Amino acid sequence: MGFPGCSLPGDAVVRNQPELETRWLLPGRAEVCGAGGGTVTEHLLCRGASPWSCGTGCSSLTVLAASLLVQVRLKMLYAATRATVKKEFGGGHIKDEMFGTVKEDVSLSGYQKHVSSCSAPAPLTAAEQELQQIRINEVKTEISVESKHQTLQGLAFPLQSDAQQAIQALKQKKINYIQLKLDLERETIDLVHTSPTEIADLPKRIPQDSARYHFFLYKHSHEGDYLESVVFIYSMPGYKCSIKERMLYSSCKSRLLDTVEQEFCLEIAKKIEIDDGAELTAEFLYEEVHPKQHAFKQAFAKPKGPVGKRGQKRLIKGPGENGEDS
Repeated sequence: MGFPGCSLPGDAVVRNQPELETRWLLPGRAEVCGAGGGTVTEHLLCRGASPWSCGTGCSSLTVLAASLLVQVRLKMLYAATRATVKKEFGGGHIKDEMFGTVKEDVSLSGYQKHVSSCSAPAPLTAAEQELQQIRINEVKTEISVESKHQTLQGLAFPLQSDAQQAIQALKQKKINYIQLKLDLERETIDLVHTSPTEIADLPKRIPQDSARYHFFLYKHSHEGDYLESVVFIYSMPGYKCSIKERMLYSSCKSRLLDTVEQEFCLEIAKKIEIDDGAELTAEFLYEEVHPKQHAFKQAFAKPKGPVGKRGQKRLIKGPGENGEDS
């Protein structure tokens, strides 16, 4: 038998062929599935070599060979007893199964075709492939309370060379004011001017009909210390600008600030958004840069109950309330 300890039915035929790689099946049993009128149906078990070895040396291939001329009743009988043969032989030792009706099906090339067919992807239509990809993406999608996915990073219009030089000069404190604008046609960030500006001049720098980006070096004193803080001001004069201009200025703002802080290493103390230049006063800037700390508010204290009274009368008195010892 080749496999000790196996109890197989009497009508099952077991073929133990060690030289599986070269001869595949016994040449003497080729009429099992031959086209020359053979009417034999058999269960064939073939011992595998190193490619199938599982450590015990007992991995095998089971083949159900049935000629096309065999009676249907006999085919059904062998098909029904296939599970019993596998169970008695030991399902853990069986590597693969195949079914053949002609000689080519149980040859080495036939088994290779069987293996390639099993490993090939399922034949799917374009619609089925698209649905399968959608399901894969749904499984990989991370959705939870803590998950955050930013859909749009913002637009990144390039800074012109003169604008970059102005930012470097502001970092070195050679200038104290920069005004930038968007060129909507060329999609760039251009420099408007770097005129010396004091706090009283800031309202005059804010255009009334277009949006602008402003960088202002705010020189002031706080708690006895002299400070020079860079303040970013985004001015948008309400609905006087077109929708396209409002959207582009709003989308480019975050990327511009990231570029200034990361690439130019310019620390921005405060970011302010205004719609009217009249808001820019000395008091307003000071409160924005140094907001007031909220005074400590004492939590609500529960009022004490009346002194000398025991509260509402109870139907059931506790022990000792009548002057008796408990």
